[in-house]
Amino acid sequence: MAFSDKMKHKKIFLLLFSSLFFVTLVWSQGSGKFLTLQNLNGVPDVIRAEEYYLLHFDLLNTGSMALSSGEVVAIKMRVNEDNPSVIGNHILSTPLNPGETLGIDFPAYLFEGSRFSGGIGNDIVIWPTIVGDPIALDSLTKSVIYIDGAAFRVNNNLVGGINHSISYQASYIVSVKTENVGIEENLNSIQFYTQLDNLPPQLIGVLDQNLLVGEIGETNVESFSVKDLYPDFVYDQLEHTLTIWAKESNKENTVDVATYTLTSSPLPVELMNFHATNIPSENKIMIEWETAYENNNKDFIIQKYNFEKQAYEVLGKVPSAGNGGQLRSYGINDEAPNVGLNRYRVAQLDYDGTLRALSTTFTDYQIPQSFIFKGVYPNPSTETLYFELFIASQEAVYIHISDIEGKEIYNGILSDQSGTVISSISVKDMEEGVYFYRIYNPVLSFYGRFLR
Repeated sequence: MAFSDKMKHKKIFLLLFSSLFFVTLVWSQGSGKFLTLQNLNGVPDVIRAEEYYLLHFDLLNTGSMALSSGEVVAIKMRVNEDNPSVIGNHILSTPLNPGETLGIDFPAYLFEGSRFSGGIGNDIVIWPTIVGDPIALDSLTKSVIYIDGAAFRVNNNLVGGINHSISYQASYIVSVKTENVGIEENLNSIQFYTQLDNLPPQLIGVLDQNLLVGEIGETNVESFSVKDLYPDFVYDQLEHTLTIWAKESNKENTVDVATYTLTSSPLPVELMNFHATNIPSENKIMIEWETAYENNNKDFIIQKYNFEKQAYEVLGKVPSAGNGGQLRSYGINDEAPNVGLNRYRVAQLDYDGTLRALSTTFTDYQIPQSFIFKGVYPNPSTETLYFELFIASQEAVYIHISDIEGKEIYNGILSDQSGTVISSISVKDMEEGVYFYRIYNPVLSFYGRFLR
């Protein structure tokens, strides 16, 4: 009997020792290894299922250990609540030490259309993993429009007085904008609706014009009042949700829904409008707003969205012109705008330190085009490939060529001359197949592909 007990104790000891060894092994594999995804530069805001995209990811080793040569980094993606898939794998050719950044290109990625719901607001979540390492790494999320499934979208920023929090009593003059992001179909008779909680929807405006692909249409609603739209609603001092959306008059194709919160009391500031204007000749963006009423308002805080940090940062502060009901105008300049999308928010600061976000606005800022890429020929080519450009000023324009697996084939200066330029690159030593090129300078890029 004692011998049997000793055998049982020995088995239990061996089992505990084996478990401890396994846990230690798994922990040692993941300990000190961590990658942070820096950006989603290669994922466009609007995607089409049949187009190939150059995806570029920057990974920062934020761990305490170096990743050794030969380790495999996988980039994974999940669309909405779908199961994750692997975009691609990258085998490290050299060690990646702590604090160093690894750039990974997948030059021919094809998004799967079946993953997307169509319309607005598909969330793409992308994150890196170290193959064989059990630690989950940082992820980034981006909302995209799946263009094959959407006819149009409504601008979420309804300017002219509607803030993220609106008053039940107040009347607003609003401008509702919609953009046709369809593929070929032109649109007309777009209807704009609003709905308070689950009450019946109410028509507030119609865009009765032919809207071509890529165009933005605007509908002005002269008197928008929740009280007028829903006169039987009993205001109970609780929060309620108001949504605004658009649809074609002859279809049930709701695309974008803008959501607002109904507040229990009027805001200290009645904002009439908030907009941003591009001034490329002075390399700045002018931000302006007006108020119809101010009470207990100390300052306006203008914030600019940092897309890399995914957070708002203070751009500047503008003192209030005083309390009262007369119309007041304000303005501030952004002297260092981003090339591309800029997002701003105006917030109101009370004397007691309370800060309230009032409204947001967007603008797409483009500096004067420094060069124009006119084309590449012959394509396919077996000997020499010619690139035709028009360069506005004498500055270098570069070219980067990679194969279907993302391997760099060529990288160098395409031209440093001004005017119309035709530059050539020999391709006779390249293997037959598909190649991808990027023609670029510090602020502008063109992408394409050719056959050898």
